Amino acid sequence: MTSLSRFTSRIGRVVAGAALLGAASLAVAPAAGAMVNCGCRTAQADQTMVFASDRGAGMQVFKADTNLTRVTQLTTGGANSPSMNAARTLIAYVAPVNPRQALFVMNADGSGKRNVTNDPAHNYFSPSISPDGTKAAVVSDRTGTPEIYVVTLSNGAVSQLTFNTASDGRNWAPAWSPNGAYIAFTSNRGNVQNIYEMPSTGGSAQRVTYDGSADDAAWSPNSQEIAYTFVAPGALPEIYWADAFSVNVVHKVSTTDGNAHRDPSWSPDGSSIAFIATGQIPTILAAGANGGNQHTLISNGQQPNWGFPIQGPVAQQ
Repeated sequence: MTSLSRFTSRIGRVVAGAALLGAASLAVAPAAGAMVNCGCRTAQADQTMVFASDRGAGMQVFKADTNLTRVTQLTTGGANSPSMNAARTLIAYVAPVNPRQALFVMNADGSGKRNVTNDPAHNYFSPSISPDGTKAAVVSDRTGTPEIYVVTLSNGAVSQLTFNTASDGRNWAPAWSPNGAYIAFTSNRGNVQNIYEMPSTGGSAQRVTYDGSADDAAWSPNSQEIAYTFVAPGALPEIYWADAFSVNVVHKVSTTDGNAHRDPSWSPDGSSIAFIATGQIPTILAAGANGGNQHTLISNGQQPNWGFPIQGPVAQQ
């Protein structure tokens, strides 16, 4: 899928809530001790995940906590693209405010919902909340071309981060690093769609992937690797990860099961990566960073966000 059609498809899913209906169910892997990159469930106390799902009333934001065994609907009236702060006290998301999509924030229990942008002239998509919960990186059409912006959640102040012209391409799908220093994003500059990263305060963007057809960046807990969706020629989308600060060092994660795999999210302890399988019913799966122990986490779910590391020092390593 081309960069423009991929971006248009992402927006279409947000606006129309076009997810397939399915029975709400939750499958949890057997308990196991923490094993790096095995994809096994760890003994970590909090495995909270937020995700989007169409479970009978349009696309909404849900939270799965208690080691993903309890699922709670947090929104009504349509919502998408949830993202948690490091303390797991705030969730940023987008929701329709006719005729546009607006950036919202709410408490982790679904209370205190607030329209942050209050901008009837422009759309806001794909928020990635900063680790400290004070800002969110978003994609917006404020200049007519999709660009990355940073929005201050307390007052809605907006600052532009990328500055491509229409001929340079588009920028979308931002992801804030756990150490707060970088924002990764997708861009089709040069007519080749790759993952880039840049300082969260602004500056020059550096390329992370080089093979094209990359999207959906997600940082590892130590802010050293980036998982992403990659479409090899003639193949379905799969999950890969790359060293964030090395040149084109890539690794394949997901195994072939006949479905497309997209939208990765690294577990807070770094042991596994969640992603969606876009079959008849979108399903959130998880696997180790080496692709092992692939298993179902949540049925009828998409856009998983496993949040930042629970302990701050992990993000500083």
